Amino acid sequence: MPKTINTPREELICGKLDFLLKAVIAGEKFTAIDLINSIRTDAERMERKLIMRKQEARALANER
Repeated sequence: MPKTINTPREELICGKLDFLLKAVIAGEKFTAIDLINSIRTDAERMERKLIMRKQEARALANER
């Protein structure tokens, strides 16, 4: 799901990292694994978006 300015912190990477730290400290292995997978998914989505924007910027620069 796309993230926006209105997305609650707990759904963003930094909020998930907060929960991950708590889960690791508490020894909640499966919760930690789920959070790591969720963070990776978010990071990969952001990476794809950045690559797409970089390609768009290059295409616009080549048009000029």
